Amino acid sequence: MKRALQLVVTIIIALAYAGLLLIFYPKVGPSYFIFSIIPLILMVWNASLFMAIVLQIIYILLNTWLFTAGIFERPQMSPVGNFAGLAINLFLMIGANVLKKQYYRDKEAKIEQQRHIQTLNATIENISDVIAIIDTKGFIQYISPNVEKYFGWKPESLIGTQAWDYVHPADVVLLRKKYLSIFKKEQTTVSFEFRLKSAIKNYFFVDLTAKNMTHDPLIKGILLNFNDITLRKSNENALKQSLNKYQTLINAMADAVFLLNNQYYITDSNLSGIKLTGFHHHELLGMPLESIIHPLDKNLLSGYFAQLQNNVETNLFESRIITKTGQTTWIQINSTRLFMNGQPSGILTILRDITQNKEAENQLKSLNDTKDMLLSVISHDLRNPFFSINGFSELIIKQAHDGNCEKISEFAFMINKTAAETEKLLRNLLDWTRHQTGKLTFKASAFDLLLELKSILIIFEAQAKKSDITLIMDIPKGTQVFADHNMFDTIIRNLVSNALKFTPAKGIVTISARNTTAHIEISVSDTGEGVADEDLKTLFDFEKKGLTPKSRQVNSAGLGLVLCREFVERHGGIIWVENNPTQGTTFKFTLPNRDIDVWKAE
Repeated sequence: MKRALQLVVTIIIALAYAGLLLIFYPKVGPSYFIFSIIPLILMVWNASLFMAIVLQIIYILLNTWLFTAGIFERPQMSPVGNFAGLAINLFLMIGANVLKKQYYRDKEAKIEQQRHIQTLNATIENISDVIAIIDTKGFIQYISPNVEKYFGWKPESLIGTQAWDYVHPADVVLLRKKYLSIFKKEQTTVSFEFRLKSAIKNYFFVDLTAKNMTHDPLIKGILLNFNDITLRKSNENALKQSLNKYQTLINAMADAVFLLNNQYYITDSNLSGIKLTGFHHHELLGMPLESIIHPLDKNLLSGYFAQLQNNVETNLFESRIITKTGQTTWIQINSTRLFMNGQPSGILTILRDITQNKEAENQLKSLNDTKDMLLSVISHDLRNPFFSINGFSELIIKQAHDGNCEKISEFAFMINKTAAETEKLLRNLLDWTRHQTGKLTFKASAFDLLLELKSILIIFEAQAKKSDITLIMDIPKGTQVFADHNMFDTIIRNLVSNALKFTPAKGIVTISARNTTAHIEISVSDTGEGVADEDLKTLFDFEKKGLTPKSRQVNSAGLGLVLCREFVERHGGIIWVENNPTQGTTFKFTLPNRDIDVWKAE
């Protein structure tokens, strides 16, 4: 293209120059024409102006030599035969050079502009965004050709049509609202997502950005660029469904699930975690797991997490947590370290409520203790009385042969006493076993304390008289107590029996009561030897063995006082002992003087 253009220019310059020579220098020969036109031709074919002038000077020198040598004859007039001709020729060369440069500059500018337009069109056709311009009324003024590639529409079919016709009906209202907001200020840009109708009448999700360019003289409208995000939306929906499924599964778990960061702060929790701790979801977020752990277990938790530093998973760990309401709950912790791109990203911690398991363990332990207690009583406390009865009965048989009535009476009394103690022990053992296994019915009611005590103490009058012990009741008339009859009788029988057992002849056993606004305080005191100091702390605990015979525990197992404590506590009361080794012992306990539920609530 450029060579053809240079050839055309060469011919034009040659013809123009020849015409000028013929007009102004008709007698110039062909040689003058040829040699003088060569510099101009060279300039056209990209020779520099300096080279053209050098060639022109060479031509003058050559022409002068040929004339001097007599080869050519000097013409009457020559455009280059003198310095005036040289100046004219140089002027022509400079003018031709300037025209050449301007021509090529304009031509190259047009070519570059065409190339730029082609590049821009190719770019627009191949980018993922569709470019469009709509006027203030929503009519499409321009749309890039790639709209056919992505949405099937031919660009020319869209020009002049209303843009709203291609928007999903459900998105029109929101889209119009956002569209109108563009006109509040020049250069305003808004972005939004909506569904765009394709040429085959289905809809694509698109992400659109609109900019107010109404002030721009070239655009004079709203500049739009949008791209198809249907696949992204599909992936987002799939991810959302997956997350919902995961969240549903996690929330359906009975165990509490916590996500922790690497500093052991809670970053997420399922519903069971909220239920277990009592905290709301937003309260748990950012909370250190340690803050809900029982103070006595915090050191154990620190060791547990130290172990997790070196392992992906840890062994199960049992601890206690303090809920928002202050309740203590036993939990089992299982943690797994999470990784992302090979780096620790957090910790998945599962907390299982094992409170019921712990209670079952305690119940099992209690049952085992009950079993051990029964075996202890059967093997020792019940066996010994039978040994005594068997021995005394043999002595009675022997004395009967001898006719010794006094001895027979003495031994019969011992058998009777042993049988009574054994019967008492069996009754206590039965009550305690039923209480431990939850089979003892508790039914409290109000009754007169003085009348109830009189009916109980009748069985002890003979024993007290025989032992020369005075029984005193110091109970205000009309004193009411609210308790279970059977349990109350068991408490009184055990305390009075112990008092009589450890009170010497001429001693006194006193049953008294003091009514307060809060409860009834009942006391059973004696003038016996008192309780050994080392036995006071274990007086109501049958698990402590090896007690001395002077201990106020019934037999070696201490079952009577243990039963008293458990029955008193079942009523919401307390039992304690006031001891004076020289003046005797006083057992005191409290019971409600009105309805237990009301009394506890108060």
